[in-house]
Amino acid sequence: MVWCPSHGKYNKFLIMTVTKSILVTLLFCVSHSISAQKWGFGPEFGVNTIPTQTDTFGTSFKPTFHLGGVATYNLNDYFGLRAGAFFTQKTHFNSTADTSILNLFGLEDFLGGDNLDLSVYNKTKSKVNQFYVEIPILGTFHYDKFNAFLGPYVGYMVFARTQTEQTTNIPVLQVVDFAALDPTGTIAGFLPPASSYLLTDGTSKTGLNNLDFGIRGGVGIEFDRIGINAYYNYGLLPYRSSVQTGETKPYRHFHFSVSYLFGKGVRSGDIYDLDLK
Repeated sequence: MVWCPSHGKYNKFLIMTVTKSILVTLLFCVSHSISAQKWGFGPEFGVNTIPTQTDTFGTSFKPTFHLGGVATYNLNDYFGLRAGAFFTQKTHFNSTADTSILNLFGLEDFLGGDNLDLSVYNKTKSKVNQFYVEIPILGTFHYDKFNAFLGPYVGYMVFARTQTEQTTNIPVLQVVDFAALDPTGTIAGFLPPASSYLLTDGTSKTGLNNLDFGIRGGVGIEFDRIGINAYYNYGLLPYRSSVQTGETKPYRHFHFSVSYLFGKGVRSGDIYDLDLK
């Protein structure tokens, strides 16, 4: 193609038009790429509902707190990632009981040992609160204002608090007055109290597992920047590292939270708000 000077202005206009078309196309592709990769961040807080005891009347639940921050990254209109860092409390109860026989130094025959309950009943109950820094990384699926979440989480226990209640009951010492039988007090001096109660409070992490790991799944709904979410945590590691004081099962519980997101590309249904406020 030969360039003609008399058509220079036309060719310059054509070049500018083509250049503008390319720029517009590039800007459209970039804007589409950016709109498909939106991010947001904000606080999230809620409660864990921990099952603590099960008896003939059903299962008892203990609410504990869960608070921190969350960041979201939307790959497109349907899929994204959701990660966070939280300070969370989890709790469990333990109960153990054992029975032994009281030594009365031969006096049981004199007192009619066949009819006496010489058992010593010991019972220990403990409530353990574990406080973790927890990080979930979840894949998300969006549809309109609804979300579904699934992914792993890992937690590290920063400290713990344990309250322990110990009770001892000896029926025979509650019905027989050994002080009357032996005014010198010699026998009573070798016998334990008829009943005792001890409550202790400590922060030792002995016997507790520092790590908590599992799978989290859930659903949520968004109203502008506010999200209401419900999750289920399926723990894979036991909360105790030993069997000294009861069960060693993992934490498995429901978790409910509310979040508020700032940032570019926060979803509001199928509409994205691109302003950072």
